[in-house]
Amino acid sequence: ITGLEKSKNELEKSLGDLEKSKNEQNRRIADLEKSKNELERSLGALKESENEQKKIIEEQNERIAGLEKSKKEQEKSLGGKCSLSMPLCT
Repeated sequence: ITGLEKSKNELEKSLGDLEKSKNEQNRRIADLEKSKNELERSLGALKESENEQKKIIEEQNERIAGLEKSKKEQEKSLGGKCSLSMPLCT
């Protein structure tokens, strides 16, 4: 084998190794893209859940405000006299 043939064989081997490495890197990139997409879906679901929780809290706060208003109106109609047996006068 001449020196040129030997160099050619070494270069072909190096090229094969580089191609193999490139394919491996592309597989890693694909895996990372898949993970990224899964994380983005999870984040979207978390944001949706957060918005639902905020809505529930707002509704509960409105109910509390309504109950407090009813309690004050009941206290006012009773002349400020409440007993523990009255559910809204505690």
